[in-house]
Amino acid sequence: MTQYDATHEAMWDEPQAPRVSLLAVSSLICSLICCLPGVPLIGVLLGILSLVAMAGKSHLTGRGLAITGIVLGVILSIIQLLIAAGLIGGLRQFEQIAAAPLQEAFAGQPDRFRNQFLTTPSEGETEAFLEELRDRYGELQSANLDWGAYFEDLESFAMRVEEDGEIPAYLMLIFDRAEIEVEFVMKEDDQRPRGDPVFRWMRLIDPARGDIVFPPGADEENETPAEVEVDPDETS
Repeated sequence: MTQYDATHEAMWDEPQAPRVSLLAVSSLICSLICCLPGVPLIGVLLGILSLVAMAGKSHLTGRGLAITGIVLGVILSIIQLLIAAGLIGGLRQFEQIAAAPLQEAFAGQPDRFRNQFLTTPSEGETEAFLEELRDRYGELQSANLDWGAYFEDLESFAMRVEEDGEIPAYLMLIFDRAEIEVEFVMKEDDQRPRGDPVFRWMRLIDPARGDIVFPPGADEENETPAEVEVDPDETS
């Protein structure tokens, strides 16, 4: 054996300095970031990879970190899934509350649609409204929440809910001949058994042919008139 071979073999036989597995550290960090969906699951995967990488390598430490990351990641991932399922269920219920009355009206039950308004419109107003929608757009095929409209102005949405007690609902209505965005304004009705929200008014947004408000003029009922200054001399 040459001197070079002996030196080279000695280098490989020399024990490596112990160090903490970066995968194990990353696993624990990712598992603790529970505010971002899916990140704890990445922590689980990194923890498993770190345990595989440490197998048979005595210089790598951090097995406890990896196991902790896996356990926390699994628990937090399950919690995130439960929260997501609850949110989706709640949003589907909200979508049903907002969309079902109009769908029922097109299905031949206009009275159930009328009764969903805070101030019940007349039968004539309801029939004229539905006839105008059919003339413009055809039959209603589906109605889905328009999430883009909510995210455009979250501050305004929160202010209306907090200060005015109004719950805006934005739907995308799919008709035979067009897709129309509609804004509902809902309020809680204390006279209903569960205080369920009812419609105050709704507006179909149609830039080409003009918006449709139902009941007619309902969106102007709660407009606050401008304050008029009164001269004290005139009241004396």
